[in-house]
Amino acid sequence: MALLPDLIITSASVTPKCDSGTWTANINATVKNQSPHGTADLSKVVWQIVLAADWWFTAGQGFLENPPTKPVNSQAGGPMALKPGESWTRMLSITGIPKANVVKAQKAGHPTAQFGFGVTADPTNGVAEANENNNKKLIYLPVTTCSQP
Repeated sequence: MALLPDLIITSASVTPKCDSGTWTANINATVKNQSPHGTADLSKVVWQIVLAADWWFTAGQGFLENPPTKPVNSQAGGPMALKPGESWTRMLSITGIPKANVVKAQKAGHPTAQFGFGVTADPTNGVAEANENNNKKLIYLPVTTCSQP
């Protein structure tokens, strides 16, 4: 029986940067090989994408001002391997996030409208793992002054 690695996101946080028409989400994330035995051979990961992040507005795209035709999502390369217990941290930046019309969302019955972010380790499933279902971590950013109409 092979001793497989197990990649998880141990921590993730998001900090907004307000721009004029859109804003940027800077996400700090740490991926860890929590396996006590198997080394994660990350050299097999397609395009060396070890971490990826995506975003959404919890009230739906209809409440975004000037929604982008294609949101800019973030990816990051990393080390060639993570030994048992090793971690690796990277900042991912998602740019071009449109401002949200929070007042419109709240009036439509979405009182807790917020931005959600998902950070995924090994998003292309290039590494055989003991558990393929624990690679994603969700984080939420309460609507800030960046999002006010």
